[in-house]
Amino acid sequence: MTARQKAVFQCLRAPHSQDFLLAIPIYGLGQHMSPVEYRTILKYRLMIPIFPADEICHVCRKACLDSFGEHAVHCKELSRFKYRHDMVGGKHACVDLTGVSPLVGLRTGGFTVGHAALKAATSKVTKHERSCMENQQVFIPFAFDTFGFLAPDAVELLKRVQRIMHSNVISPRSSDMKKEEDFIPVLNRDTKKEIGGVRDSNMRRLKRGDILQLERKGYFRCDVPFITPLKPIVIFVVPNGRQTATK
Repeated sequence: MTARQKAVFQCLRAPHSQDFLLAIPIYGLGQHMSPVEYRTILKYRLMIPIFPADEICHVCRKACLDSFGEHAVHCKELSRFKYRHDMVGGKHACVDLTGVSPLVGLRTGGFTVGHAALKAATSKVTKHERSCMENQQVFIPFAFDTFGFLAPDAVELLKRVQRIMHSNVISPRSSDMKKEEDFIPVLNRDTKKEIGGVRDSNMRRLKRGDILQLERKGYFRCDVPFITPLKPIVIFVVPNGRQTATK
């Protein structure tokens, strides 16, 4: 067994490495994989070559793609993703998504599962945290590797999102429930509210999936773009974790 094969098997046994199999596809939000993407992931995890070893990268036009696709993860010409969202203690959060391959620069010995993701998270904090704090923003590195390992900050962020989503489905008195009790009575039945309004005419240009911020209202996502005055734009609010008091 080669050093790469040993490292892959260790990665596949790590926490969260199989979590993607439990994710429910949501086509309306674009949160799903195409057949091509799914086949590529399976090839990668089963150590089946993805690219010819001598093929030039179609993005940077410089490096040769290795047969297992490790260069595709670290290509410097690929755009990075940063998303500011009002989620952490009332402050804006700059979430930096960083995906790395744990197999780049693999040596014969000394492989540690998760080391690449942890190193990437530390590097991002060193590079961006100070400038974010100066702008009164919280910096959160969401670092992961290609086999599903998540850095601690990424796990904490996902737990925070889970709590937000949980609070929108379960009523406040559910915290007093016992495990053996029926959860149906405590489901929040007031999870949908529709409010009409008049906004800036420039919102007609929004496309489905676009994110916008309305002053003193929060962040919204365009669900249905403007068609005609009889079929106006539809946007829905992005939960920010703050609950209004209920009487």
